[in-house]
Amino acid sequence: MGIEKPAIAVFDAKPYDRDYIAHASGADRLDWRFQQFRLDNKTVLAADGAQVVCAFVNDVLNREVLERLAGSGVRLVALRCGDLTMSIWRPPRNWASP
Repeated sequence: MGIEKPAIAVFDAKPYDRDYIAHASGADRLDWRFQQFRLDNKTVLAADGAQVVCAFVNDVLNREVLERLAGSGVRLVALRCGDLTMSIWRPPRNWASP
């Protein structure tokens, strides 16, 4: 019995995203779960069982989505974007992590 690979749910994944990620160094050590749809309040359940979510800048990462991700065991949200300056996120002042 082998060690279970960490699962990463990749939302709004295009074919070129899949190709690029699949050829990255160490990609075979992870369980990639590519979703063609965007992450939002209605699709957040597709991340169940994943430890990491990789979201695109057009995905919804509001409080409800983040709380549901944390409640399902997601411990890291990685953001894919074309401009690094777009990836800065600060939680609201009243944010209390679970």
